[in-house]
Amino acid sequence: MTAHTSGPDAPASPDRAAESGDTAPRRWISRSWPDLLLRIGISASLAVSGYIHADLYRHGDRHIPVVGPSFLLQAAAAFAIAVLLLLGGPFLLRLAAAAVAGGALVGFVLSRTVGVFGFIEIGWQPAPQAAVSVAAEVATIVLCAASLLLRWRSRPRRRRSWGWVR
Repeated sequence: MTAHTSGPDAPASPDRAAESGDTAPRRWISRSWPDLLLRIGISASLAVSGYIHADLYRHGDRHIPVVGPSFLLQAAAAFAIAVLLLLGGPFLLRLAAAAVAGGALVGFVLSRTVGVFGFIEIGWQPAPQAAVSVAAEVATIVLCAASLLLRWRSRPRRRRSWGWVR
C-alpha cells in the first residue's frame, strides 16, 4: 500500500485549501518561538488579572452593586481568553485580551477619580491586589502591542503594480 500524496483524498495544505474552496479549519497555532512566547505571556498576565478580580469579588466586592458583577465578568472573560490564546486561537483574541486589560485599567482609573456607579476607592487599595492587577494589565497591553508589531513585521510585503510600470 502506498500513501496518497495527491488527488481528491489528499489533505489540503492551508494555502491550497483556500484556493480549492475547502472549508477545513485553518491552523491558528504559530510555529514561531517569539509568537509562542508572546501568547504565553499574554495568557499569563491576563490570567493574573482575572484571578485578582475573581479574588476581590469573592472577598467582598460581590456586594457592591454593578461593580461586583463587573469584577466577575472581567474575571470570566480574562480566563476564557487566556485559555483560548494558549490553545492557539486566532489573532483576534489578542485584541480581545488588550480590550479586557484596557477596560480594567479604565475602570481602575475611574474608580479612583470620578467613581464608578457611585463607588470610589482611594490610592492603591486594596493592597497589593491593586498594584499587581495594574502591572498585569499593563503587561497584557504591552505584550499584545509587541505581538501586533511582530505580526506586522513578519507579513509578506507586496509590491505595488502600477500596470505599465515594473
